[in-house]
Amino acid sequence: MTNKMEKGIANKLENKTKTVHKKKGTKTKTKQKQKQTQKQTKKQKQSPKQKQKQKQKQSQEKEIEVEKNKHNETKLKTISSSDSSSEGELFEPLSDDRTESEEYSQSSSDREAFYDHFLSDSSEDEDLRYTQPSTIGNVPKEWYNEYEHEGYDLEGEKIGKKVIKKRDELDEFMSKMEDPNYWRTVRDSLTNEEHILTDQELQIAFDIQSGKVANPDFDPFAPYIEWFDHPEGKIHPLTNAPEPKRRFVPSKYEAKEVIRIVKAIRNKSYVPTWRKKKIEEKKQKKEESQKHYLLWKDTETDNDFKSNYTRTEQKLLKSRIIAPRPYLPGNHESYNPPPEYLPSKGERTRFENTQEIDRRTTFLPEKYDNLLDLPSYDNFVKERFSRCLDLLFCTRVRRRRKLINPQDLIPKLPNPQDLRPFPTSEMLQFVGHTGRVRSIDVDPTGQWLASGGDDNTVRIWEIATGKCFKIWNFKETVYDVKWNPRVSLSILAVASGDLLFIVDNGELIGTQSQIENNNEYLKHLNVLREKEHFDEIEEKRNEKQKQLKKIFKRRKVDTNWRKPTKLEQATLSGKERNNYGRIAVIIQAKNEIKKINWHSKGEYIVTIIPKGGKNAVFIHKISAIRTQNPFGKSKGLVVTAEWHPTKPIIFIATQSHIRIYHLIEQKMISKLKPRVRWISSLAIHRGGENLVIGSFDKNLCWFDLELSDKPYRDLKYHSMAIRNVTFHKLYPLFASCSDDKTIQIFHGKVFDDFTKNPLIVPLKILKGHKWESKDVRLGVLDCVFHPIQPWLFTSGADKTIRLYC
Repeated sequence: MTNKMEKGIANKLENKTKTVHKKKGTKTKTKQKQKQTQKQTKKQKQSPKQKQKQKQKQSQEKEIEVEKNKHNETKLKTISSSDSSSEGELFEPLSDDRTESEEYSQSSSDREAFYDHFLSDSSEDEDLRYTQPSTIGNVPKEWYNEYEHEGYDLEGEKIGKKVIKKRDELDEFMSKMEDPNYWRTVRDSLTNEEHILTDQELQIAFDIQSGKVANPDFDPFAPYIEWFDHPEGKIHPLTNAPEPKRRFVPSKYEAKEVIRIVKAIRNKSYVPTWRKKKIEEKKQKKEESQKHYLLWKDTETDNDFKSNYTRTEQKLLKSRIIAPRPYLPGNHESYNPPPEYLPSKGERTRFENTQEIDRRTTFLPEKYDNLLDLPSYDNFVKERFSRCLDLLFCTRVRRRRKLINPQDLIPKLPNPQDLRPFPTSEMLQFVGHTGRVRSIDVDPTGQWLASGGDDNTVRIWEIATGKCFKIWNFKETVYDVKWNPRVSLSILAVASGDLLFIVDNGELIGTQSQIENNNEYLKHLNVLREKEHFDEIEEKRNEKQKQLKKIFKRRKVDTNWRKPTKLEQATLSGKERNNYGRIAVIIQAKNEIKKINWHSKGEYIVTIIPKGGKNAVFIHKISAIRTQNPFGKSKGLVVTAEWHPTKPIIFIATQSHIRIYHLIEQKMISKLKPRVRWISSLAIHRGGENLVIGSFDKNLCWFDLELSDKPYRDLKYHSMAIRNVTFHKLYPLFASCSDDKTIQIFHGKVFDDFTKNPLIVPLKILKGHKWESKDVRLGVLDCVFHPIQPWLFTSGADKTIRLYC
């Protein structure tokens, strides 16, 4: 049974192979016939020159075929000889219906197609030829640089990278000397294999380098045959599409144009195109020659506007911006104004004292009984001339209404409730002074408050209870009071008239450690005698005092250091039951001392004498009993001075400028230019790179020294003169007090990041103080923050001190 089944399957396979060979034979025969018919038709149409070229090509093709056949026969012989001993047959046996000639013709046609493909010059074929051995595909190999494989096969398995042996320079040299084909070997970048160039490939490369055509059979100088002038007639049309219908129908557009021209000829208004061009050229020449036009011509009232000007001139005149009209005269400009428009004496003096820029009007109204008594206006010619200059030189712009949401104009600031804590309401009043309270200060421990004013007294208050512990009586008004910033000391500096008093309050309010520290700090003052001049003890200075000469230039100083007499000590302390506390030293100047300020270390104190001229600024070192004048020239009226919190730098504020000096290098670092007329106060942030300035012209300026010498922000929240500004030592808060009876509290945060600008937010307006009188409108004179708590102390002309929490 098995033998019968095998025979049946073999017969079926033979029948199928026969039918396949029959079909292939019929197809090849039909193709050969079609080629022969096409060749015959071409031969009939060809010219004699083309026939000669065709014969030459045929002879060349025959020679190439003969060479191909020989080459293929040798290949077949070698393959048959090598595979004769192997089991099975490589080629299929010839069927009964298929002859050897048909088989050879079919194999020769396949060989021709393969050989033509191999000899083709297209780059695509070259890529295919080179990429056929690999199954990776046309994929950049750079994608697999980081991996150990270089692609995947048909079954999805990884193909490992070929190990390419890199030649050394020695190997390259040896191959160059020994290998005769070294100069024609090339490495393929796709397959990473070496390829020896044949003579034909070398000839192609040489031809390309010399600028020749790669194919030797191509004739670059063949005669050009034009498309439409072919010798045998037109062979191919441009398009085989049929003619469209619109080419045989008359145009509607041309019909409309003809009707328009006919109507224009009938109405005698037709102008030909050549005539239009000449008219336009004449208009352009006129417009170029007449570029000028009347600037003040009124187009609305002119009747001959269209007749006198061209269209371009009319456009220019209509597009211009009309000059603004002057204001019509009012009642105040009348020769006989109503009595409520006539100024009083006070208004006249204010008008004369103010500058011309700040005046609301250029004149004051006056009353005359008759027009005959009215004199000529003095500023008439000046005002007319200034108006003409404004119309001529000042630019005018059309204002177009913009649709802007009003909420977008408001700056986006944080909510003040999120910036707490800050003082919001009045909690306590300190009452006792009988005159204006000019200065207040809180000691570094935060328990005691010192105040001084026009009643020639200095009072020391307990903050927790509001009780007055001590009253010092002086002969003249007390302008400034400052505690020493060191927590270990309890020393108060008082500026009264032309005297500077250093008060030791250790026994009064200090602890035992503070009393001991005060004694050590002031022990050098025991050398002084009553009313002893500074020059008499010059020989007793130690080596440390001599080193200070390098810091400042030696100048003659107009100050005296002395101890108070027993009579002065008794009169200053008063007839109270609490006689603790003493005056350690008195420093006398020639003029009144308006401002004093301690250095952050508590060694130096600076005094400001505005009327001192050259001797306006003095720096005193208490422990060394030394006074220095660092500035030999007066740069203006000195108002106040502040120390840098960490560096040896001092800020000197004059009437309109602020100069920053480095004391060790003895030079001016920079000069700040605030946009104010009269500086009243100065405060420096604890970082030292930002400061705030208050002025008598109601401006509050924030300076960032790293940005510019001009204000970073101008804050205008007060309606009257600003008396003082201050920073908190711990919280990001600063405040300003003014004669308008208000205190403005601000949030001022300075960031460590240099890319962020300081954040300034107005928080609260505090009220409570009153004016001294209706005629004398002095409000809040001084303000200072508590050193630990977010509390604010203020003093005013109403003889009170108020605490806001």
